[in-house]
Amino acid sequence: MEECIFCKIIKNEIKASTIFEDDRFIAFLDKSPIFKGHTLLIPKKHIETIFDFSEDYLKDLAVETKRIAEGVKKGIGCDGILLINNNIVSQSVPHFHVHIIPREKGKPLRGFMWPRTRYKNEIEEEEFKAKIEKAIEMLKSDNIVRVSMEAKQAIIVSIAFIFLLVFAFNAVHAVGYGHSKVTLTQYSVNISQGSSADIGFTIALFNGSYWGTSLAESPLNSYITFTPSVSDQDPTYSGTLAINVAKGTPIGTYKFNISATGDDPSVSSVQLTVNVLNSTNSTAPSVTPPVVSTSKPTNYFDYVGSIFLVVIIVLLGLGLLMKRKFVKAANYTMLGSIILSLAAAAYLLAYDSLLRISGALHYDILIVFFILTIILAYLVYGNKKMHRNALLILGSLSALFVLAMFLDAILGLPLTQVSGSLSYGFNYLFGFGAPSTYSSYNISFAFSLLLLSVTATSILSLFSYFFEVKKK
Repeated sequence: MEECIFCKIIKNEIKASTIFEDDRFIAFLDKSPIFKGHTLLIPKKHIETIFDFSEDYLKDLAVETKRIAEGVKKGIGCDGILLINNNIVSQSVPHFHVHIIPREKGKPLRGFMWPRTRYKNEIEEEEFKAKIEKAIEMLKSDNIVRVSMEAKQAIIVSIAFIFLLVFAFNAVHAVGYGHSKVTLTQYSVNISQGSSADIGFTIALFNGSYWGTSLAESPLNSYITFTPSVSDQDPTYSGTLAINVAKGTPIGTYKFNISATGDDPSVSSVQLTVNVLNSTNSTAPSVTPPVVSTSKPTNYFDYVGSIFLVVIIVLLGLGLLMKRKFVKAANYTMLGSIILSLAAAAYLLAYDSLLRISGALHYDILIVFFILTIILAYLVYGNKKMHRNALLILGSLSALFVLAMFLDAILGLPLTQVSGSLSYGFNYLFGFGAPSTYSSYNISFAFSLLLLSVTATSILSLFSYFFEVKKK
């Protein structure tokens, strides 16, 4: 079957005065215009009639028709626009096309689609083409500025809302939580292998309101265990701390940090020294006590960092190469990344007690992020009017959150009671049980999953937003 004249124009086999073109549509001046500036808009895919369009493709056609009509009207300064589309009967070219015809008061049509006219020469045709092209480009710029202003206002409102929530959560903490102080009856004890000893302790309220508080020790040790006689009480209260030394414990000196945990954490820990002595019925040789860690001592941040870079490169690469196809897939992928980030955040909120106790501000921010992500996800997928702005806010919020996580790691978890060096921050978040961080494999896995999923959400949502703005 021979190709239609419009398909040949699309392939540049026939010359036309093109005023607009993208990957789906092309618009050009009619060679025999009813009025000069008469433009044809066609899909690049060979579609014969309006009945052959998919719903999404037809919506995009309507958007482009409006844009080209505005460009023709502003470009040549006409009073109005006549839109005509003919299907099947008397359809001169079997390729769907919309006639965008400039109209001026006092210049009526004498019949349907006639009389036709001609441009004086190629120069006049080029002048009309240039005017309409310029108007279309100006409309694009105006639209981007207008959308950007709307988005800017939405971002400002969102940021203000975040700060209000953070202050509100901190106010709740200030009312319901306080700090306590731990004291011991003795700070050094000698215990033989296979034996135990008791010392007294007191947890006293230091400031704030009293809530349930318990005693805790660190680092964990498989040989030496601690059992308080009372736990999870409202300070001030006292009790005894039973220290049990296993029979096979290596002889030596062990130092432990004893602190209060719960709703009224201690301002600082106290150090208890346990000297393990040789048992009279044991011939075990004296050895240097091992360094005991909580879970795995390996720092996996190199792996997390590599995956982080791969996620960025792959998503940006696919976005630039696939464009429209990528945007459709991005909607489903982004939903998955949002669900993963919410799951990771929920786990941390439920199980990272150190974050809740010693880093109240960070804990509050994570709560705010969790709530806002749910709200924005609803607006992205369930509210057509707010969809585009919600994409921008979600992408920006996610990017800021990723930046905040890196700053937290680099600065060693600032504004917390456990703040330390750069290595401490990275080890706590991504160390998967690195020693002396009070983190665990599961906590670091949740933080790593949160970082990667929020990064993906940021890239996907921002890419979708800018693609939609450009398309509009």
